[in-house]
Amino acid sequence: MSKRKQSSRSDLSFLSSANAADWRQQGLRAFHAGRFDQAISNWSHVSQKDAAVSTALAEAYFRRALTHSNSVDHDQQIADLRRATALRSDDLRYLYHLGLALHRAGDLPAATKQYQAVLQCDPAWPGLGLVLALAMLQQDPRADISTLPSNTPEIQAILDPIQALLHGEQPVSQTPTSPGIVHKVRQTFGVEQDKIHTLGRLWHGLGLLQAGNTAAQEVFSQETALPTHAATTVWWYYKGVAAALSNDQKTALQCWQQAKETSFAQPWLFDNLNTLLFQQINELLDTGDTMSAANLALSAVNRPVTNTAFGDLLIRALHHGAVAAAEQGDWAQAAALWEGARQVLSNTSSLGSPRTLLHNLALAYEAQERWLDAAGSWRAMLRTRPRKKAKSDENDLSDAQWSWVRGRVIECYKRAGAISEAVVVFRQAIKAEPDDLDLRLQLADALQANGQEQATLNELHRVLQINAEHTEAQIRMASLHSIRGEWYAAEQLLRSILTRHPEREDARRQMARLLLTRGSQLHNIGNYPMAEKLFKEGQYFAPDDYLFPLNLARIAIDQRKLSRARDLLEQTLELASDRPDAYLEVIDCWTVADKIAEVRTILQRATEAMQLTVEFFIDLGMLILSRKAAPASGFDIFGVQRPKSAKAAKSEWTDLAIESFERAVAARPDDPKVAAHIASETMTIKPELALRYIEIAAERMADDPSILMLYGLIQGLNNLVQDAKKTLSKAGRLARKQGNNMLAQQIEAMRQQVGSPFFRLALQVGPLLDDFDVDDEDLFW
Repeated sequence: MSKRKQSSRSDLSFLSSANAADWRQQGLRAFHAGRFDQAISNWSHVSQKDAAVSTALAEAYFRRALTHSNSVDHDQQIADLRRATALRSDDLRYLYHLGLALHRAGDLPAATKQYQAVLQCDPAWPGLGLVLALAMLQQDPRADISTLPSNTPEIQAILDPIQALLHGEQPVSQTPTSPGIVHKVRQTFGVEQDKIHTLGRLWHGLGLLQAGNTAAQEVFSQETALPTHAATTVWWYYKGVAAALSNDQKTALQCWQQAKETSFAQPWLFDNLNTLLFQQINELLDTGDTMSAANLALSAVNRPVTNTAFGDLLIRALHHGAVAAAEQGDWAQAAALWEGARQVLSNTSSLGSPRTLLHNLALAYEAQERWLDAAGSWRAMLRTRPRKKAKSDENDLSDAQWSWVRGRVIECYKRAGAISEAVVVFRQAIKAEPDDLDLRLQLADALQANGQEQATLNELHRVLQINAEHTEAQIRMASLHSIRGEWYAAEQLLRSILTRHPEREDARRQMARLLLTRGSQLHNIGNYPMAEKLFKEGQYFAPDDYLFPLNLARIAIDQRKLSRARDLLEQTLELASDRPDAYLEVIDCWTVADKIAEVRTILQRATEAMQLTVEFFIDLGMLILSRKAAPASGFDIFGVQRPKSAKAAKSEWTDLAIESFERAVAARPDDPKVAAHIASETMTIKPELALRYIEIAAERMADDPSILMLYGLIQGLNNLVQDAKKTLSKAGRLARKQGNNMLAQQIEAMRQQVGSPFFRLALQVGPLLDDFDVDDEDLFW
C-alpha cells in the first residue's frame, strides 16, 4: 500500500474517533439536562460495541419511558422499555417497569411474563409480589395466589378483601373497628373512616354482579358519595349494568350517559349505550314521535358507530326530524339534524352516499342565508358525482342537474363574497370535462363576478374556438366589449347574433344599450345627424324604452325644433308615466329650452299621476338652480348642459326652485333634516338660499354638532365670518362633549379656514360635506 493511501486512512480513523468522542460528550450533556431524546440520538451514532455507551443508551431509553408513565398511549413507553431491556437484559429495573407498562396497557399475559422473569432473579423485589398477584387475579378472579413464591402475609392481607369482593361476599360491617374485610381495606388503602362504607358498597355491588346476583341493583340504587372521581365513574357504569340486567332500560341509559360525561370512554360503554338507543329510537319512530327520536339520535352522533343497522337508524331518525322541522319553517333545527346525519355518514363508510343529505343541508343553509356553508355543501355534493359510468343508474343525476348544482355553488359563493372559491371548483370540473361548454360559460360568469375581466374574455374565446357561433358566449363577450369601451367589436358580435336570432330579447336589449351609449357620445360632441340615427335604431330594438325618445327630444331642443321636441317628450311620458325620474328629465328638457310654462305643466301632470316624494321636490329645485342659477349650457351624455350662453338667472326660475323646496319641507314639516339637506345641496349655487334653510334646521337641532358645522360653513360662504367662527366654536365644544373627537378636529380645521381667500375655492375643488354626517341616508330613511 502506498504511503499516500496509508496517510489518508489514518486521517479518516482519527476523524471517526474524534466524532465518536464528540457524540458521547454531547449525549452525556443532553442526558444530564434531561433531554433524553437528544441523548438517544447522539449515542445512537456511536458503535453499540462500546459497553459504556450501550449501558448509557439503555438508561436513556429507560428514563424517557418513565416520562411517559402517565400517558394514556402506552406504545412509546413500552417501545422504549423494550429497547432498554434489549440493550441490558440483566437490569431488573427495566424488566420490572416493562411489566408495569404492559400491565397498564392491559396486556396481562405479557406483564405476568416480565414479572416472573424478575421473580426468578430476585423474589424479594419490592412491589413485585403485589402486582404479580393482581395480574393473575385480573386474568382469573378465582386464581390461588397463596402459592406464589412472592406472596407474603402483607400481600395476602391486601388482596383478601379484593378477592372476597370479586367472589360477591358482603364487605360492609356495622362497626368499622371490628375485624373483617372492611377493616383490612381501610388499613390497606388508607380510605377515610366516613368513606369506607360507601366504597365497600361499591365493591359489594361489583362482587354481586360478578357472581350474577340480581341483588346488585338494590345495592347500586342507594345514593352514595364516593371518595374519588374514578370510583364515581365506575359506580355510574355498573349501576347501569345492574339496571339493564333487571330490564330497567331507562335507568340504564341515564346511568351510562352519566358515566360518559365523567370521561368513561370504554368501548363497551358505547356498545351498551348504542343498544339501548337503538331500542328507544325505534320505539319513538314506531309511535310517530319523530322529533323526540331525532333529538335522541342527535345525542349519539359523536359516538363510535360500529353497527351498520344502528348507523342507518340514526340517519333515518335525523332525516325524518329534519324534514319535519323544515316543513314547520325551522331551518336552523333542520340544518342541525342534517348536519348530525352527515356526521354519522362521515364516521361510517358503509352507510351509503351522502348526496341526498348534502342537497338537503345546502337548501337549509340557503334558507338561513348561510351562503358560505351552502356553497360548501353544494361543492361537497359535486364531489359525489361519479367520474365514469360503467352502466346506467336510474339514481344518478343528469348532466343538466349537475350543471344546476354547479350553478348553486357559484351563486352561493357570490352571495358570500368568495367567488375565487367558485372559480377553483369550475377549473377542477373543466379538467375532467374540457368540452363541456356550459361548464366553461359558468366559469366565465364566476371569473367576471370575481373581477377577472381578461380571464373571462380568454375563457369565452375558448368556448368560441370550440363552437364559433355559440350564442351565449357571444352575448357575454359583447357585454364585456361594451364594458371595456370596445364598441365596434361589441356591435359586430350583436349584429351577428341578431341576424341568426332576431327574437333574442337579451341581444336586442344589449344592442339598444350600446346604441344609446354611442348616440349620447356623438350628441355630446355635436354630431347630431349620426346621434339621431343611432337613437332611432335603438328605438327599433327597444321600443318601450323611454330613453330613446327622450334623447331624440334633447337633440331637437339643441336644434331649436321645439314642436318636434314636444311630440318626443310626450312619447317619453307615455312610456314612463309612472316614473318620477322620467318627469324630472322631461322638465329638464323644457328648462334647457327656457319654457317655464311647459315646466309647470309637466310638474302638474306629475302631481296628478303619482304621490311625489320629498326627494323629488329637492331634485327638482336643484335641477332648476343648476340650469338657471349657473351659466346656461347644453346637454352631454348624462344630460348636463354644455356652455352655450351666460344669461343671468331669471327670478321666475329661482322662485320655482324655492317653491319646490318649500313643497319638500311641507311634505315632512316635523323633520328639520329636510331643510338641512336643502341647505347642503344649494350652498355652492345659492349660498344666501342655503342660509335660509340651515337657520331652520339649526334652530330645531341646536345640539347636533354636524348641523352646526354646516351652519358655520354656510355662514362663511355668505361672508358672515365672525358669526361662522362663533357657530363653529360651539359645534366643536358639542362634538367634544359628545365624545366625537374626530368631528371636533374637522370643525376646528374649518373654523381656521373660514374667512381665508382660499375658503370658497377649497369648497369648490373638494366638497367639504364629504366629512359631514348629513347625507341622504340620514334624511330619507
